[in-house]
Amino acid sequence: MGNKLSKRVFHGKLLLFGEYSVIYGSKALVTPYSSVSARLDFRDKNTDIRVFGVSNAALQEFALYLDGILSNQPGMSSFNIGAFNQDIRKGLYFRSTIPSNYGLGSSGALCAAVYDEYGPGKNRDTASMENSEIQSVRSSLALMESYFHSRSSGVDPLCIYFDDTIIAEGTEYVRFLKPDEKLNAEIGVFLIDTGQTCNTGDLVKDFDRKMSEQGLKEGFIKQYIPFVNQTVEQYVAGLATMEELMNLSVFQWMDFQAMIPGDYHPVWQYGLDSEYYACKLCGSGGGGYILCFTEDYERARAVLGEKFNIEPILIRL
Repeated sequence: MGNKLSKRVFHGKLLLFGEYSVIYGSKALVTPYSSVSARLDFRDKNTDIRVFGVSNAALQEFALYLDGILSNQPGMSSFNIGAFNQDIRKGLYFRSTIPSNYGLGSSGALCAAVYDEYGPGKNRDTASMENSEIQSVRSSLALMESYFHSRSSGVDPLCIYFDDTIIAEGTEYVRFLKPDEKLNAEIGVFLIDTGQTCNTGDLVKDFDRKMSEQGLKEGFIKQYIPFVNQTVEQYVAGLATMEELMNLSVFQWMDFQAMIPGDYHPVWQYGLDSEYYACKLCGSGGGGYILCFTEDYERARAVLGEKFNIEPILIRL
């Protein structure tokens, strides 16, 4: 491959619904976030030496991981690990404005970029692809992202790879947002920056440990997952209500409080009490961004500024 990279840019993502539950078979809704992006590139005279050093070393470690798993994965058998290693030695790095450990898809973008450049195929025409082909890409990307997250559903890097909104219908089927479907335009979406990074791998491992307790797992599967599924269906149909989103916020407040940074517990609680906005995790939680929904963005913005000195970030879906 030498110095002839595709130069394709990969955007971040927002997992609107399905964090944690998607790895247990729930529906999930994930959409591109074009405000941040990344791509593979070679070092040049303008490259920050510190950024390059960290990124290039990380790519070397990632390549070792990939080399160790390729022989056991039929879908990755034509992955060009030799070209990847050669390019790393020539100065390859990941040039990114996607903040790391923030829930916006930094690891998913890296996996999508590496898969696109060195993986088995370049077909991104989803209209011509069978679900089995898309699932094969998803499985490969999930395997790649597991290096960073301990376990991955593959939906985040899949969304980034195809640069399209994806609805996961459980673990065996995904589809793309149809032309006649729309995300809930009447409800505003915004982000709150906690200023803290998170470690998704550790959080996923901790969640899996909790799910080893039969009572907790049974309640999660019988109560939380059906609620997530319903919310995804309603949101994609343009029929989701703030009442549903507030209820989802209550569920996460009760079951995922350990993933909500302590400094932001009052912010989350105020949303529940006032019903001006509904908070939920943005990805694994533990830091990064908090994702919020509101029927009146200007009112939510005003109270967040007045009470908590927070300036939210409005999202255009």
